[in-house]
Parts: sequence; structure tokens; C-alpha cells
Amino acid sequence: MCVRTPILTEMRELRQYEPKAIPPAPDTVRDFKNLDPAPGLPIRECGVDIARGLAILLMVFGHIWGGLMASGIISRTPIHTGLYSWIYAFHMPALMFMAGLFLVKSADHGLLPFVVRRFGTLYYPAVLWGLVTAVSLSTFRAYINTDPSRRSLWNIFYHPDSSYGFLLTLFYLSLIFACARAARIPSWLLPPVAVAAWYLGLTAHNDVAIGFGSWGLWLTLGVVLRDVTLSATRRSTSFLTGMAVVSGAVVTVGTALHQEAPPLICTPFGIVMLLACAGLLERSRLARVLEICGTRSLEIYLLHSLIWVACRIVLVHFLHIKVPEILVPVLLASGVAGSIAATRLAERLNMSWAFRLRLRVK
Repeated sequence: MCVRTPILTEMRELRQYEPKAIPPAPDTVRDFKNLDPAPGLPIRECGVDIARGLAILLMVFGHIWGGLMASGIISRTPIHTGLYSWIYAFHMPALMFMAGLFLVKSADHGLLPFVVRRFGTLYYPAVLWGLVTAVSLSTFRAYINTDPSRRSLWNIFYHPDSSYGFLLTLFYLSLIFACARAARIPSWLLPPVAVAAWYLGLTAHNDVAIGFGSWGLWLTLGVVLRDVTLSATRRSTSFLTGMAVVSGAVVTVGTALHQEAPPLICTPFGIVMLLACAGLLERSRLARVLEICGTRSLEIYLLHSLIWVACRIVLVHFLHIKVPEILVPVLLASGVAGSIAATRLAERLNMSWAFRLRLRVK
């Protein structure tokens, strides 16, 4: 027989006044994507950050691989050349496509704030680090493959084919998009306009028009296909695996058959493959590392060449290490990790202005 003691009775009465359980703080990459961002900034999607991280790693690897092939350290076999073509078939268009995913939300906060913010995060770092790179290349021209000229120095300020022309092109296209949105031009009209510019550039043999047309196509497709893309990255594992395998096969076959100039069909399939792989890796242990690379993609883009080229000069010319199996992983790790470490050091020293300007417009 259970005796109802005063202590047990008091404890049972107090239970009804216990506070409700507090939900645990987010401790995974997936949980953080639903937190509110700073005012004026779009919500971060960790799947897109992971895809951006994959693309930026491919960019660094491609630069290292191409540089070692140009210097003769890596031989130009069909496999080596095919790998280089495979990377360049889609990784930079993928970065432009992902930039378009959040362009609408950024532009909806007003034309002037959008332009000022884009100036500080795109044009300013492109010019600043373009000048730094030009000076560095001129200083160490005896150890590198390129020969900088005075004309290329002026190109840094305006030309989309300069050292950091990707950022300048994205800045110009962002201005065009913002003006089109302010004029209430429907977003679905922008991809056909980009295709028309690309076609006119081909017929006129104008590299600038070709570049703007092709980059503009991937940027505006990111704008138009935003909802479809974000929902697709959250599909089942079997769906994402199938998309990654099929898309990867198309890119591989296309670049194997046309190594010098992969067909255009390789680019959209490469983007799909990258996003599908990001969705698969979102629950893995690599997710956090790739997300950091994605959120630091601007800084890695700006710094990696200076860091890995400096490491290559030391390893090849002073230590006489010319083994690709050693050089590639060491240079890749130094380019990525060195860029992230330099960024964090700059933040600790209150030198974030070295990578972007935090400009505000009331």
C-alpha cells in the first residue's frame, strides 16, 4: 500500500509549475540556416554555402593544376588535360549561379543601398587586391609563368578580363539587374537577354560581350530558378545521389570528348552535380569545413593565388621539390587554410577593410 507522505504530495503539486523545456541551441550546420540574419542581408542556406565551398576548392585546385602544367611539373597527358577541362567546365559558372540565388533579396532593400553594398564587397576588393597582385607578380616575375604589363595594371580598375575580373563582372551585372528590377522588368526576361548578348558577342567576335552574356546567363538563371534550386537540395538521399551520378557522367563524357572546348551542356549539368553533392554532404562531417570555405569564398578567392604561388616558389626553386604528389596537396592546403587564417587574423586586428568595406546608406 502506498502511503501518501506530505513530501510526495508537495512534489507532485510543484510539478505543474515547472517551466517548459527550453529547446536546445542550434549545434549543427543545418540548424543555423533558419536563424534570422543581420538586417539587410539574405538568410544563409547551408546547402548553398557547402556548394560554394566545393566550387571554391575546385577553383584553387584548378589554378594549382594549371600552373603546374604550365611550368612543366605536371605533364600534359589526356587525363591531366581532361581533369583541368572538367573543373573549368562548370566551377566558375556555378559560383555566378549561386550569386544569383540571393540577388533578389539583396536588391529588394533599395537601389542605392544595394549599389553601395556591392561596391564595398565586389568592386573595392577586386581593385585593391588586383593592385596587390600586380605588384607581387612584377616583383617575382622571374619565378612565375605570367608577365604583367602596364596595360594590365590599368585593366584592374575597369576591365572584366583583369586579375579579379569575376568580381568586376559580377559587380557590373548586379548593377544591371538592380536597374532592371527598379524599372520593374520581369526577371524571366533577363536570361533571354543574356543569351542574345552572348550570341551577338560570338558573331561580332567581342570577348567582352561574350563574357557578359555567358556570365549574365548563369547569374539570371540563379535568380529565376532560386526556389527550385533550394528545394532540390533538400530532397532525399537517393534523389540527390542519382542527380550527382547522372550529371557527373554527362560532364565527364563531354569533357573527355572535347577537352579543348567542352560543350555548353557540361556547365548546367556541372552546376546540378555540385548542388547535389552539397545536399549529400550536408549531414557529413565535412559539412562544417565546406561551409567555412563557402562563407569565406571571397577571401579565399582574393588571397589563394598569392599564398600558393609563394609556397610554390619556396618548394620548387629553393627546396627543389618537384613531385606533383607532394606539391598539389601542400599547395592546396596552404592556399585555402592560409587564406582563412589570414582573414581571421585581419578580423582580430580590426583590418576587415582589407577584404570588404562596410558601407551604410540611410
